[in-house]
Amino acid sequence: VRGAGLGVVCSLLNDDELPDFYVANDLDANQLWLQQPDGTFKDAAIAHGAAYNLEGRTESGMGVVAADFDGDSDTDLYVTHLTAQTNTLYDNLGGALGFEDATGVRGLAATSLPFTGFGTAALDVDHDTDLDLFVANGRILRGELYADAKPDPPLDLYAEPNLLYLNDGGGFFRLAAPENLPADVEISRALAVGDVDSDGALDLLVANLASPPRLYRNVAPRKGDWISVRAIDPALG
Repeated sequence: VRGAGLGVVCSLLNDDELPDFYVANDLDANQLWLQQPDGTFKDAAIAHGAAYNLEGRTESGMGVVAADFDGDSDTDLYVTHLTAQTNTLYDNLGGALGFEDATGVRGLAATSLPFTGFGTAALDVDHDTDLDLFVANGRILRGELYADAKPDPPLDLYAEPNLLYLNDGGGFFRLAAPENLPADVEISRALAVGDVDSDGALDLLVANLASPPRLYRNVAPRKGDWISVRAIDPALG
């Protein structure tokens, strides 16, 4: 199987309730491995509209996240790419209809073009019950120098700001205002999400090249209630 896979997710990507895999490939068609009833997998990315972007082109897949961004109970896919390529949102149309590239109509096209995205995550940053998007950026080719770049020369020419997109509740996104994000400009590669201080808000840990990892605590105003659950196996006593 050909493919330089840099990102992979496991999720329910059709209506058969069997876990599937999606692989984001660098300069090869992405792969959608749908699980068959006998436990084998079949690549159905082309037939389901998730192999290429809207123009029918392969892209430089770096990271991928699976989540229901528009609240229709189907799992969508968001893939990050190199500079001059948009990051791509594949909207899950449900059932046998597969996916379509909805990047432009969801407000995610132009804002991602200047950046090279790697790690990405879906999380409810602002506590409004829909899923927002965070993208960890960092070039592999030299570019313009940002004033707040953290690494020393010449690595500072690879540093880029990370991006936070806020969901309007219907799956349309807008960039968060700069004052709502840390000013760090680094060569970011990966991230993890979790409630590190047990306050009910999801925080971010971002891994960088040539600079320390950054832990970003979520201080957005609280809305509604939250609950923490600890699963206990009675068999363990």
